Amino acid sequence: MTRLATLFTLFSGILAVGASLDGGHQRRAHQQLARTGTATSNPITSRQLTREELIRRHNNKLNMQSRTVCEPGGPAPSNVCCGTLKPCNGLCQDFTTPENCGRCVTCTDPNTTCCGGSCVPKSSLQADKNNCGACGNKCNTGETCVLGKCYDLQNDNNNCGSCNKKCTGSGNNCCKGTCMLTSAFDKDVNNCGSCGNKCASGHSCVGGKCYDLDNDNNNCGSCNKKCTGSGNNCCKGTCMLTSAFEKDVNNCGSCNKKCTGSGNNCCKGTCMLTSAFDKDVNNCGSCGNKCASGHSCVGGKCYDLDNDNNNCGSCNKKCTGSGNNCCKGTCMLTSAFDKDVNNCGSCGNKCASGHSCVGGKCYDLDNDNNNCGSCGNKCASGHTCVGGICYDLDNDQQNCGGCGKKCLNNKKCVRGTCQ
Repeated sequence: MTRLATLFTLFSGILAVGASLDGGHQRRAHQQLARTGTATSNPITSRQLTREELIRRHNNKLNMQSRTVCEPGGPAPSNVCCGTLKPCNGLCQDFTTPENCGRCVTCTDPNTTCCGGSCVPKSSLQADKNNCGACGNKCNTGETCVLGKCYDLQNDNNNCGSCNKKCTGSGNNCCKGTCMLTSAFDKDVNNCGSCGNKCASGHSCVGGKCYDLDNDNNNCGSCNKKCTGSGNNCCKGTCMLTSAFEKDVNNCGSCNKKCTGSGNNCCKGTCMLTSAFDKDVNNCGSCGNKCASGHSCVGGKCYDLDNDNNNCGSCNKKCTGSGNNCCKGTCMLTSAFDKDVNNCGSCGNKCASGHSCVGGKCYDLDNDNNNCGSCGNKCASGHTCVGGICYDLDNDQQNCGGCGKKCLNNKKCVRGTCQ
């Protein structure tokens, strides 16, 4: 509304000035006509140009007043400023300065300064690595801000660990804030050969190089000490044959594999409790003591529980009395072997399928011509034992050529054929 009122007032003034100029032009025209007899040329056009010029100049003035301000301290029409400037009490201000720090506020304390849009103590810039000595002065990675200056206290020979602490003398170097002689890098596992070069876990630093002296076959226990020969291995800095791993409780089966706990033994590269030797037929009583085939390990001793008359079926079970024998873990009288088809004549002597055990011998009583139906029953010449009975298969009309095969219609059996 204010701007419209101003324009209206100005425009009215322009009209008044135009009217005045118009009257002046008319008077001068009459005077010219009286003197010379000729009139002034085109007075209307001159009046129109004057009005346009006044309007143009007025508009330029308004444009200058409304233009966005780009310099600190300039007026802020309509609270509009350009760039990073912001309006403050009618003026455009830089809010990064102490006078207007982050907002329309002045850092009034002389011991403070504006940094990052806030009033901060100047003393904080003495140790702030992001604003070291001055706002925005950032120290490099690894540097420390001390008294407003950036120092590499980890590696600077002139400021090692703290300001002005110098590493003096030949071969003295600053490493991680500590002065170290070059010779120290020869054996320091954390700085092997150079500062910060850390050896892997379990490795040693020798002559500035990292070595696995515990397990390296070419550097076993010390540099260039080799474990030569087939099956020779470096284990914890000592050359060991593979066979040693079979019984070493500290390196059982492989280097550094320990058999822990009471009564734990290394047997053939496997950790075994002593109690396991009580029943292990391959390690009966001790590692590697193997029981004979068919024997059992009981209480760390090998026993033939199948055949031992003193330990038949179990330890200390005896087969007593005359003719009593241990057979497959069972006590048997000798007479039992006379008819037992599974132990015919002796323990474990098994008769063939369909055979009988008679007097400790196996017989085929169904088909044996010499023992047909019973032991010693011999079939007559030309007869055959079938099912324990002797038959004349060549001439018997009831069993002609085979048991139960009859000849019919008055036919006779001739040489096992009905004719």
